[in-house]
Amino acid sequence: MLAAVNAGMFQENGLTSVGFMKNFDHVNNPRLNNANTILAFNPVEETLPEIQLIDRECQNFNDLRQKYRSSYKVSG
Repeated sequence: MLAAVNAGMFQENGLTSVGFMKNFDHVNNPRLNNANTILAFNPVEETLPEIQLIDRECQNFNDLRQKYRSSYKVSG
């Protein structure tokens, strides 16, 4: 393992992320809230980076979210 990432904090039920979290077809929390940084991975095309940090202030996450099977909010 080169790196480990904590998927974030969870709501009181211990199951639902406090911010956006998606893995393939499962969406744990669809709400983006004030998260400006999204970690995206599992790309749908081989030409895309395997992992990408998306800055919602500089990049169009609505376009990029369809290109990755997994993503979650990093900060916000």
